[in-house]
Amino acid sequence: MDAAGLATPERGVARLPRFAPAATRSDPLRSEIRTAYSDGADWRTRLEGLLAATPNLICAVRGDANEIVLASEAVQRLAGDRVLVGRALVDALPEVATDEVIAAIDDLRRTGRELHRSEVSVWMRDETGAMTQRYFDLVGRPIRARDGGVDLVAMFAQDVTELVIARKTAESASRAKDEFLAMLGHELRNPLAPIRTALELLARRDGGTARLELEVIGRQVEHLVGLVDDLLDISRIDRGKIELRRETVDLAEVIEAAVEMAGPLIAKREQELRVDAPARELWVDGDRARLVQIFANLITNASKYGEPRGCVEIEAKYEQRRIAVRVRDDGAGIPSELLPRIFDLFEQGRRTLDRSMGGLGLGLAIVRSLVRLHGGDVSAASEGVGRGSEFTVRLPAADEPTERTAAPVMRRVEAPTTGAARLRVLVVDDNEDAADLIAVALATEGYETATAHDGASALETAGWFSPHVAVLDLGLPVMDGCELARRLRELPEHALVRLVAVTGFGHDSDRQRAREAGFDAHLLKPIELDDLCDAIEGRSAFDNRITR
Repeated sequence: MDAAGLATPERGVARLPRFAPAATRSDPLRSEIRTAYSDGADWRTRLEGLLAATPNLICAVRGDANEIVLASEAVQRLAGDRVLVGRALVDALPEVATDEVIAAIDDLRRTGRELHRSEVSVWMRDETGAMTQRYFDLVGRPIRARDGGVDLVAMFAQDVTELVIARKTAESASRAKDEFLAMLGHELRNPLAPIRTALELLARRDGGTARLELEVIGRQVEHLVGLVDDLLDISRIDRGKIELRRETVDLAEVIEAAVEMAGPLIAKREQELRVDAPARELWVDGDRARLVQIFANLITNASKYGEPRGCVEIEAKYEQRRIAVRVRDDGAGIPSELLPRIFDLFEQGRRTLDRSMGGLGLGLAIVRSLVRLHGGDVSAASEGVGRGSEFTVRLPAADEPTERTAAPVMRRVEAPTTGAARLRVLVVDDNEDAADLIAVALATEGYETATAHDGASALETAGWFSPHVAVLDLGLPVMDGCELARRLRELPEHALVRLVAVTGFGHDSDRQRAREAGFDAHLLKPIELDDLCDAIEGRSAFDNRITR
């Protein structure tokens, strides 16, 4: 027992102090002392039992040396045969007494503030003697003396190793899922690119005999592209990879662009569209492309679930320092039990049993995530099945910009004034079908084309073809598109070649890599022929379309 009678080094485990009743007292006083002693002994037994039974690590330290004065059975099991009580924490339990923990204890003693550390990593020996990594949540509390100073520091630690391992396993699985979805999207975009190009070629060549069939194929291709885009969006949102290109934009123009995107569906369903917005601008700070995506999704949903020949309403107005946009339909409505989950992943699949509306149920989850990234909120309301629904987006209002953003200056490629009258375009893609179809499509537009399917053959072809423009897939084997672009730029005869990147990857980091490699334009697969021609001619560059 130490001088204060708090601990004994027997087995290294603290024992509560024992007191003998005084033998020289009068009988009544002796009886009271015996009773008090008996009560104290009972409490001591209970506390010792508690310290022995608790699975958590409990110990108390004193003084600048952090001398251990009390330790639970769990701490002793951790220490094995080592003596704990009476020794400095750093000597008795060096695996626990890291510099961070000691500094935190010293700070607690000095300030009296509680200590909280989560998932403190500790390397210790297991039953077999092997070193294993364990994780503990650590809490330290001051025990004050009569003068108010900190006498002891009580330490409580809970082993959370299994929870940490489970979380890390889940996070690893989630990362693997996200990486798989990103790669899946890229791989799906690759075959979609030549399909779309072939479809455009057929449509341009067909005299109208297969118009219906081509329109059906075209709609289904666009549907597939939308599904792939949704998968990639939700994957990037889960990983926190969505980066907003913020600027001050007029939400009225955003809504107009969203209506234009949803217009064909509204026209097909013969619905009336009503838009109620103030005459003045509705300024918000955000990513224009993503804002268009939000409202196009909501307006498209309103059309899909609204009544044919019904009405889709859009209302936008200021509400204090926020702008509220409401999108209403008069159709299927939302069951009350579904409303709390309507923005969860894959909930769309439960709205209609026959799946006639299609989709993966990702749209509203993407809307909510994008709205939150803009500092806003979105809600849904419905009076029930068959009573229509209303979605409300609220975004922080912004001040009117003092300067309007000027359109970027594009570098155009002019056809040579002598020799061949057409631009020569080199198309490089390891997908031979994609390369050949793009070349044929460009030839129908009046370009002279050549193809290559890897970096080495592209450099060789460029030597005799002398292209004005090179359309390069970034995902080439061995020598990727960025490396090929750099090598082309290093050759004096190709230093002025206009470079157009075509890729299934559209992350901001991919765009930045393309810029650094010297590309003049960046297009995301599957590409539209008109977009490719604009990029070739210098009418577009690194545009602000949504990239995934």
